[in-house]
Amino acid sequence: MSIDEHKGPGEGALSCAIDPVLDAAVDTLVSIPAPLRKTAWGVFSRITGAYIDKWVAKAEREPALTRAYTAAEVQQIKATSAHIAAQIQVPPEFPIAAWQRHAEKIVMGQQNLVKICDVAHQELVEPWLDDSPLLPSQPHEVISDDWLNTFEAEGAKMSSDYMQRVFGKVLAREIRKPGSVSLRTVRLTAQLDRQVAEMFATYCSMASALLDGKEVGILMLITAGKNPVRNALSDFGLSYRVLLALVEYGLINSSLQTIQEIGLHEPNDSIEYLYCGERWKAFETSMNSGVRLCRLTGIAATIAGTELYSAVTPTRNLEYETLLTNHWKASGFRLERAATASSL
Repeated sequence: MSIDEHKGPGEGALSCAIDPVLDAAVDTLVSIPAPLRKTAWGVFSRITGAYIDKWVAKAEREPALTRAYTAAEVQQIKATSAHIAAQIQVPPEFPIAAWQRHAEKIVMGQQNLVKICDVAHQELVEPWLDDSPLLPSQPHEVISDDWLNTFEAEGAKMSSDYMQRVFGKVLAREIRKPGSVSLRTVRLTAQLDRQVAEMFATYCSMASALLDGKEVGILMLITAGKNPVRNALSDFGLSYRVLLALVEYGLINSSLQTIQEIGLHEPNDSIEYLYCGERWKAFETSMNSGVRLCRLTGIAATIAGTELYSAVTPTRNLEYETLLTNHWKASGFRLERAATASSL
């Protein structure tokens, strides 16, 4: 049954006003890479479908009873409210107010999800982190119903623009690579407040994502001889207290010191990594033959933290970049941007 077949008071005009918006939304999906378009449309329809179909009459946030889906529902709400009031001996306006608060909560949740989907759409069109999107001939996996159910439930609670952007980027990552963000990570993200999310953004802005082929093998902030336990990273916004908060939320490893060993076998071998939204290569400058073992020491992210990495837009920290560059050079490496092959 369509919306127009059983609209309530004033719904016809609102529905007509929304139709062009929906048509425009469908048109904008064309800008999403073709292999992802079908998945994106299915996910966006699934998450926002209740808003379009059931709660469109309440989009203007007028009182829930006067914007009920049908006149019959209004009568049903009133009758149910009167019955509840008689059973528990409270004034009849109390249950009606409860119905209204419930409806408003649903409307707000759906509005949050619509905004999250808008962020995801923009990220699919112009991702800050190039994950080498699928070619048109490649198959694309399906996102599980369990994942979508969890994401929808948690995303509906995100009212701040900041967290809506985070959730939108998480959704975009899952659309691009189903299974890349676990249910545990979705739930963990929902528990973050803005302060902790900004702490993690500071970490991600300085972290190096060491690549294993096209995938992130390990995400770590190279400490370059600084001892984080002794508050040596506080000048970069990562005091010991901040690091402990990230540990508590399960975003970085509790040891605060991880050693990653990388073997270089040929003179032209390089260590590839992502840093602050750019792809880099570190070339060993003194290697002649044999295998050299490069040891990198830093603060590694957990699995959840690594999955959330692409959901954070980095901000350059020039002071730390200088420290990191000097550390690579002192270790006998030459740095080049992978895209432009220009030396740092």
